[in-house]
Amino acid sequence: MKHLFFALCGVLLFASCGTPEVSIDSLAADFATLNCRAVELRKQRFDLADSIRFSEDTLMNYKDDTLLQSRIKKRLQQYEEQKKVIVKNSLALADTIRVQLDSLMKHELADKDERKLFDAALANELTKRGCK
Repeated sequence: MKHLFFALCGVLLFASCGTPEVSIDSLAADFATLNCRAVELRKQRFDLADSIRFSEDTLMNYKDDTLLQSRIKKRLQQYEEQKKVIVKNSLALADTIRVQLDSLMKHELADKDERKLFDAALANELTKRGCK
């Protein structure tokens, strides 16, 4: 009787160690986090580009004011450093999204019906978070 009990426990333990089922909603929520981060980085890039353009325009319009030109050139150097950081973060995030999406398509979303459910769940999650 003891052997049967231990054998049954061993089978149950082995069966429970398999890969857990991941829901489409949790996959969409995880991917939405990446998507929202990408949207935020895009906004940062656009804001920085606007600031750079404004500073360069100001620099062109006030050629006689050396103090102002000096300040604007320093500001442009700071913008250039910010640009490097944002580009680095954007490229790293793009790689992460690509790898994540490749993995999803190979494993969890191999079926077209699952992909449609994922797309709908992702759209719903992005709308809920307000980062579409």
